[in-house]
Parts: sequence; C-alpha cells; structure tokens
Amino acid sequence: MQKYSIRWRFAASGIVLFSAMSASVPTLADSLSDTRLFPENEILNPNNDGVPYFYGQINKGFLVHDDGDDTEFYPLVDNNNSSTRAGLKIENDFGTDTSIFVNAEGEWKPYSTGSVNQENKNDVDWDAHGLRKLEARLDIDWLGQFWVGQGSMASDTSAEKDLSGTTVVAYASISDTAGGQLFAFDDGSGLSDIKISNAFSSLDGLGRLARIRYDTPSLYGVRLSSSVGYNALGGDEDSQWDLVASYSRNEDDDAVAVAAAAAYSQPSSRTDRISASASMRHKSSGLSLTLAGGRDSTDGGANDPSYFYGKIGYAPDLTDLGPTAFSIDMYLGDDFNTAGSESISYALAAVQTINYADSSFDIYGVVRNHEYDDNTADFQDGLSFLTGARWKF
Repeated sequence: MQKYSIRWRFAASGIVLFSAMSASVPTLADSLSDTRLFPENEILNPNNDGVPYFYGQINKGFLVHDDGDDTEFYPLVDNNNSSTRAGLKIENDFGTDTSIFVNAEGEWKPYSTGSVNQENKNDVDWDAHGLRKLEARLDIDWLGQFWVGQGSMASDTSAEKDLSGTTVVAYASISDTAGGQLFAFDDGSGLSDIKISNAFSSLDGLGRLARIRYDTPSLYGVRLSSSVGYNALGGDEDSQWDLVASYSRNEDDDAVAVAAAAAYSQPSSRTDRISASASMRHKSSGLSLTLAGGRDSTDGGANDPSYFYGKIGYAPDLTDLGPTAFSIDMYLGDDFNTAGSESISYALAAVQTINYADSSFDIYGVVRNHEYDDNTADFQDGLSFLTGARWKF
C-alpha cells in the first residue's frame, strides 16, 4: 500500500507542475499561429540569399522513474524526444523558380533519456555524438525537390505528424521519454532485461540514411515522395526504400490546420512496414486530435508488431510570451519484443514556449505510465516524470 501511495504522490506532483505552468501566464494573446507548434524537424531558413546560417538547440531535463520497486532520479538528462543539436545551412534562390539548399547537422546526447536506466545511471558517454544530416536539395517549382546525402528518408516522421504543440516531450515515439528504463518483475525478484524501448515503437519509416530522394510538387496540399538509401553511418550496405503520400494544409484563412502521411517502407529485405499518422488543429479553439499507427510484417518472423496511438491536445491563448499547449495520449501495442505481448502507455504533458527575438525557450513536463505484459512473466508498471527546457536559436 505504501508503494502505491508514493506513486500517486509522484503523479500528483506532475499535475501540480502543469497547473503551476498554466497559472503563471495570465495574459491573453493570439499566439497559436506561431510555427513552433508544428513538427520539430522543420527548421526554416529566414534568408534565401546564399549566406551560411547557423542554428541549433540545447535540450536538458530531469528524469524520475519508478519501476514499481525503486524510484531513480537522473539529473541533467538529454531529452531524446528532441536532442541537443547544431547545424549550418545555406539556401540560395536563383529567382527563376529554382533554388539550392545545403544542410549539415550533428547532435550530442551523452546522457540520453533513451539509454539511461537503473543499471547505468552513473555512466555518461561523452562520445555520444553523431551526424544527423549532410545533404543537398535542388528545388524546381514545377518539377519538385531532389535530395542527395545523409538525411531524412521520405518515410521519416510518417507516423509522427502532430500539431498538438507538445511534441518536445510527448508524441507517438513513446520510448524517447524513458526508453532505456528496465521493467521490474512483479514478484519482486528484481529487474528484467526488457527495456521500455523494446516494448514501444512508433514504427516510423526508415529514419535518416545516406539516400537519394524525390518529392513531387505539392498539389492542393498533396505530395508524393520516394527514396532509396542505406545505413552508411552504421556500416550496413543493404539498400532500403520507401514510398509516401502526405498532405499538409495551414493557410492563414483556414479554420483547421491539417498534417497527414501514409508510408510503405522496407527496413530489410524480409520486412514490410506500413506507417501512417494524421493530426488536425482547430485554430480558434486550440483543440487538436492526433492519430497514428503502424505494422511490421516479416517473412517467417515469429511476431509482427503493430500499434495504435491517439492524442488530444489543447493550446489555449494564455500569454503573449508564446504558445501554451497541453495534451493527453494513449498508446496500444501488440507483439513488440515477443509474440503475444501487450504494451500500453498513457501520459499527460504540458509545454510553455517563450519567444524572444530570434530564439525560443520551451519549458515542458510529462508524466507517462508504461505497462508491458507477455507470456514469460508478470511485470510491474513503469512510471516516468520528465521535465526540462529546450533553447532553440
């Protein structure tokens, strides 16, 4: 009984934090049109004049995780939902419906929420840096976009379209919040070797690879994309390919902003993956709805994991400092880690953005519960609380 009392106080403390965040911003203002409510991987170049432009973000926080037996505190973790990164980009508009874009970007996350756990909490990997992007893009208005180099495959983020405003801390990729944490056995015998990241996945396309990619011009918001590439940084020379249909609409006179995508991809020669997501945000009310799902089918595989994700968001006009957003979500997964398993997660999240000059600060918090069950043993729930701040410049 004492254990559950502690867990309820733990969850209640997160709710109190969210209430304090909303109460601290009493002034009303129209800030919902700010583009920072939209997916985090869209970093826009303010100039198209061929001048190099430096950008980046620092994202650190505090993670508390209760595995049912013990509660651990992880200070100054790297939020794997949106890692610390920096980059350089150049875009030159030739004035003839043609432009060229070049982007180099790296990340550094030595103490990531995606890897820290009960057994390695004092280990910091100072060499945990990596190349995210080294790419070039040719834009021809009437023909489309041509990409080459290390960067997003066409299906990257196909399962993660989300207009709620809380993606810095909560979206379909559940394991980014506390993916390294180990589930504890229900009989009190200690920790299993099953991580949260083993039990939860957004099955989000093919990520970032060395690739060539083509995007058609947008026709009434609809775009088709395809790419082929391989994992050059991981030393895997097997080719992977994908095909994507996406839709986006957010004109100034639109009452509802919409983003959606559906993708087919082949992570390996034996695996077919389907992933999709859609998100809608009613601008005047600030209400949003996000849905996502995916499935892997493997030839001769013992299990074909699949999931469904749903999220309701609310982004009220509370302050002229920047957008405010709240969300609740739920994830239901089957056959992850082993055939016959069930994965369930639900969360309450809040984000307050403070815009200043050409930079912004996102102050965030999330309380997320993780449930996992399979035929081998019984496991206790894992309850995580992550709070922190991201500075984008």
